Amino acid sequence: MHSTAIPLPAGGHSLRQLLRRHQRQRLSLLLLVSLVCAVALLSIAIGPVNIPLGDVLRVLAGFAGLPAGEVPPQHEAVILSIRLPRTLLGLLVGAGLAVAGAAMQGLFRNPLADPGLIGVSAGAALAAVSVIVLGGTGLAVVTDALGPFSLPIAAFAGGLTTTLLVYRLASSDGRTSVTTLLLAGIAINALCGAGTGLLTYLADDQQLRTLTFWSMGSLGGASWPAVGTAALFIAVPLLALPLLARTLNALLLGEAEAGHLGIAVQQMQRIILETVVERPPGCVPRGVQQGTTRRNSRPIPTSCNAAGRRAGRAMGVVAARTREVTLKSVRILKLRKHL
Repeated sequence: MHSTAIPLPAGGHSLRQLLRRHQRQRLSLLLLVSLVCAVALLSIAIGPVNIPLGDVLRVLAGFAGLPAGEVPPQHEAVILSIRLPRTLLGLLVGAGLAVAGAAMQGLFRNPLADPGLIGVSAGAALAAVSVIVLGGTGLAVVTDALGPFSLPIAAFAGGLTTTLLVYRLASSDGRTSVTTLLLAGIAINALCGAGTGLLTYLADDQQLRTLTFWSMGSLGGASWPAVGTAALFIAVPLLALPLLARTLNALLLGEAEAGHLGIAVQQMQRIILETVVERPPGCVPRGVQQGTTRRNSRPIPTSCNAAGRRAGRAMGVVAARTREVTLKSVRILKLRKHL
């Protein structure tokens, strides 16, 4: 008597693949979290003053209120006053940028999208460069009133302003077109880049050094007040955006499909943009990845395409004229210096 295998249903193989993929994702996430913890411990232990890993763990345990052994006072001071604030600030900024980037990828249905696509980076850079170059002349009143907070506040205000401007340009009749949002963001990036280039040309040597170090970014000035301030800005998007995961998954199917699934598309788009722009001032990516929607996404309605083309042409003309005026101004300034 021969035993015959009973075939599984057609969906059994797909279900096993789905379970294996889910297990691999959980394992990968666990490995990545472990790697982040290991790198954080190494960043605290390694430096001009090498600290044994055991001392690092004892200091962290004492900082958390757990019983710990004796640690040399010098090592404890280095960890708690210098290295731990830098490490925590780097983790906070990285987490904020990662969540914001994932939200923008879901909103634009493009794995190359990032927050700089809607002008956050360019607007923040223009505002910061304006404070650095014009802080002693035209913006002296503002810099004197805000003191050392003038640069981060200006960067945050510049990123927020450009985001609101792009959102306003992309909204029409109570609806927001993702295509127009993309085109407007690219055009605003060009305009802000032209302004940043002009101010960079007008800057002196000291201001150029300040611009260079600001654009590179640094955690050298990290302190516990800075960590607390950054945590206040990052906490809202870091906690709110994961709650919108199902909404972002629905938006990946397209705006029309998400609306049919009961998603308030316009409201969700506005909330996502507001939470993405609410990050620590100055912690914006310098590079801008420009891209379009995925090739396998659903076709965009003809009215949206027409509106996007009109907005793109208009903003392109404005950007071209601005760059032309900027180049002419630079040539005039060069001629005056030679004369």
